[in-house]
Amino acid sequence: MLPTAAQQDFSANQEPAVLALPNQELPWLGFQVERVTDAVRAHLPDLPKGTGFVITSLESQSPSHEAGLLRHDVVWKLNDQLLINEAQLEVLLSHKLPGDSVKIHFFRSGAKHEVTLVIGKLPPAKVAIMGPSSNQSENSNSGNQQKIQLPQIPQNTPIETQKTATLELPNTLIQIETREQALWLSIDHKGVNIFDDELNEENTKKIPAHWVEPVNELRHTLENRPGCKPR
Repeated sequence: MLPTAAQQDFSANQEPAVLALPNQELPWLGFQVERVTDAVRAHLPDLPKGTGFVITSLESQSPSHEAGLLRHDVVWKLNDQLLINEAQLEVLLSHKLPGDSVKIHFFRSGAKHEVTLVIGKLPPAKVAIMGPSSNQSENSNSGNQQKIQLPQIPQNTPIETQKTATLELPNTLIQIETREQALWLSIDHKGVNIFDDELNEENTKKIPAHWVEPVNELRHTLENRPGCKPR
């Protein structure tokens, strides 16, 4: 449904961070379609055999969306032309211009409907390319071209690293992990959750006595790993 943007050749010395594609005066309906399945066709006896597409998605603020078409509508005719395949639909659109009006015939909930919509203009394609800092693109061409700025990541940004320690005992699994700079303890015994809570001074008193020692050993192991800062 959307024409493919022409490939552009960049030399090794350019290393662009942003690729801006110009606006294209191409007709646009703003929906994606797929072939009608036999199951759908069985519920639409009035749908001519071998015709029709199911709308799978619509672009917001597109001509189709503004005209009231919905996802799962079965489009089967454009003006007086039965729609046989995607290639035919693209050819029919290629003879239209943005601003032209067309009549769309479709089925919804088994009933026939039709709507007139005004063909739109294909929005400009936007492509982000891996490369150096997007600051290089600040002095690039402006006008009708649109650019995507690559996100800037501040230097020395701290990265949270989740730590987990697990101890397997007969019929019991004990696990301690860091969650938002706190320690979280879970104890599963024979498939039953015995403890699942933050591991702090108050909650430590709730741990069954025979598991206190292995929990303390596991906690000591986890806290001595680099980067773990429990509170």
